[in-house]
Amino acid sequence: DHHHDHHDHHDHHDHHDHHDHHDHHDHHDHTHVEAVSGLLRMECSVSREALEQLLPDFVARNQVVRLKGRVWLPGKALPLQLQMVGPRLESWFEAAPDQAWRPDSGAGLDLVVIGFVADAADRLGELLPVPA
Repeated sequence: DHHHDHHDHHDHHDHHDHHDHHDHHDHHDHTHVEAVSGLLRMECSVSREALEQLLPDFVARNQVVRLKGRVWLPGKALPLQLQMVGPRLESWFEAAPDQAWRPDSGAGLDLVVIGFVADAADRLGELLPVPA
């Protein structure tokens, strides 16, 4: 009897391993197709230099594939437009459309974070505000 039980367990175990691997494989493929998009919108005083140092490191550590949006820097008339594809950061000043969200205090950011970590936008929020 003991041998019989062991045998069943063994078969099940093999099947289980295979099954897990299969699921993992499907899941892995699936993730690559569908990145998660998160929104980070907060009022904070942040410097362009700080963002330019923080963001490339952040996207590398959190599997972010794209990041885009705008940052209102203290004392600047126009918001800074940010766009990242992978580790490459582009930024330029450009007026925001009338319907765009704006921070009441005049300083803040409105960013869309797209990547494979569901809470990447929240994680970025925890790193801010960066001391200017």
